[in-house]
Amino acid sequence: MKTISLFTSAILFPFCCVIAQDKEKLKDVTFGFAAGFSQNFSDVYEYSLSPANTTLQRQKINRGSFVISSMISIKLTKLEVENNELQSQKTDTRAGFKERFAINVGLNLIEISNSVQFNKSIDGGVGLGYYIQKNAQVSLMFEATSVRQIRAGIENGYLGKQIPKESAYYNALDKDDDNLFYNKYVAGLSLKIVFSL
Repeated sequence: MKTISLFTSAILFPFCCVIAQDKEKLKDVTFGFAAGFSQNFSDVYEYSLSPANTTLQRQKINRGSFVISSMISIKLTKLEVENNELQSQKTDTRAGFKERFAINVGLNLIEISNSVQFNKSIDGGVGLGYYIQKNAQVSLMFEATSVRQIRAGIENGYLGKQIPKESAYYNALDKDDDNLFYNKYVAGLSLKIVFSL
């Protein structure tokens, strides 16, 4: 529960900052969408009961997925200099390079791996982006994704066996059953193209 609260705070904090900024500073904050590939650091499994004898089975699923996200971009410095005097001062190519960086905060909307899933939980992350055009950037993101995994006690005790249920055994698995499953956040990296609105 603490993990969910901390992650939620990390995602919502930039939104609060945006609201608190005056109109002049809002020029450095843009909203948009991103798409790219995400790779989890650890293994994730899909669980099922064998049709033959209802024993617990598991199958490793792909760590990678294609993700579409909403995005807030906070420019580290302004990309455009409206004042001509300031423009003439920024002739150093190193300064121009630094102006292209942004901090990105994203919420994942759709994940495509073995199937297409609309995210119902708070999945997303933060990362560093580099503008390749005025409204487009490439961003490397550190992300956390929520997955429903079977509880360790059930997996360790009953993998390859029937799971007892009162005086009988489970004949189907329901991911919404909190007696069997829990929400696990899996860390990973993603590389996305970000388009600002």
